[in-house]
Amino acid sequence: MATDYNHSFYLNQLLDVVNLLTDIPEEFSMEIREIFEVKLIPKNTFLVKEGQVVGKIWFLNVGLLRSYFHRNGNECTTWFMTEQSPFTNYKSFITNEASLDNIITLEDCVLLEATREKIYGIYDKYIAASKVGRIFAETYFLRHDSHVNDLLFCTAEERYINFQNQMPGLEDRIKSKDLASYLGMTKETLSRVKGR
Repeated sequence: MATDYNHSFYLNQLLDVVNLLTDIPEEFSMEIREIFEVKLIPKNTFLVKEGQVVGKIWFLNVGLLRSYFHRNGNECTTWFMTEQSPFTNYKSFITNEASLDNIITLEDCVLLEATREKIYGIYDKYIAASKVGRIFAETYFLRHDSHVNDLLFCTAEERYINFQNQMPGLEDRIKSKDLASYLGMTKETLSRVKGR
């Protein structure tokens, strides 16, 4: 993985997303630049392993991630995260309890990283920071809720179509077994659905 990167470029990507959500004061913008570190993470690296307490939040600039847990000897994918997205294991981050999930890089990644203490510190200082954090959390919840509803109420074909509509182009970047587990079906069922 290339080791040359520009801190300002990646921090500006985060600030561009934040500025779409709300107007932010210059001091808040400067503090974001101070609390987030740029990290280059190779493919197949765990950011979170089940059993860890997650005390960090990230913003994915470049690359692709997968979250999954183990059940009956199988990996069950809970989400994929694409570029220009904040992420963490929110339950562990908020409650300080051990994560049940793993988060792994599926591609070489560039991401921004900040600790819980630093994030909560700017929440306390800036109303705009609390608003951005709330919007990120609400967006994550709505995406998760939509996925759970698909698993509970949609046919295999509907789940696959919804995935294609919600995440266009992602299928070419992930393994069939991971997509099948995300959609709550076997690889064979996914193959049949794609063939229809």
